[in-house]
Amino acid sequence: MSNINTGTSNIPVADSAYARWRRSRELSYMTAWQQSQPRDYCNHTPKEEALNVEAVIMLTLIAALDYFIYDLIEEMTEAGKYRQGNKRNINRANDLIRHAHDKFYRVIYNDDFDGCKAYNEAMDLYYKAINEVVKLEAPERAYNIVVAICRLQTKQRAKLGTRYAYPPSEALDKIPTMLEGLGIKDYHLDNMIELRIRQIKFVKND
Repeated sequence: MSNINTGTSNIPVADSAYARWRRSRELSYMTAWQQSQPRDYCNHTPKEEALNVEAVIMLTLIAALDYFIYDLIEEMTEAGKYRQGNKRNINRANDLIRHAHDKFYRVIYNDDFDGCKAYNEAMDLYYKAINEVVKLEAPERAYNIVVAICRLQTKQRAKLGTRYAYPPSEALDKIPTMLEGLGIKDYHLDNMIELRIRQIKFVKND
């Protein structure tokens, strides 16, 4: 792994965009869940703050994934492999990623300008950091990043449990299997990518 400076982001954690999303009535499936939650989202317990950080990591991974799926399309196109069954499966994966990313992004875009700006900054930081640490050639590069991020967001969701559930992310679990038919070797870069992104510090915004 190359030497990379640890990045920082001012994405809110305590009174975060994620907490605002939890309050939102835009997502109908959250209604019953919200009724069981504490009303004071600004005064988290240490456990809640830790879970909020993990939730931010999950959502930022999904945001970066929205970039990397387009990298995969570009790399497969340049390799002459973005056609027929490959194209169909990549486009299906793209639709699932776009839905999961857009669902959250629309909420914070409408509700919290500062949170939206910080979210975009964190997304860009993840994208840059992951690009710097993965040294594979195209199209192995984008493919391995996409499937690794999909598995990492699954891992994050398991840590969070039902209390911090984000149902649109569940469909992303299917993508590694969906893309197996591309015939590209999976180097299982999950641990390397996770180690890198966990060097990025999120600054608490009180």
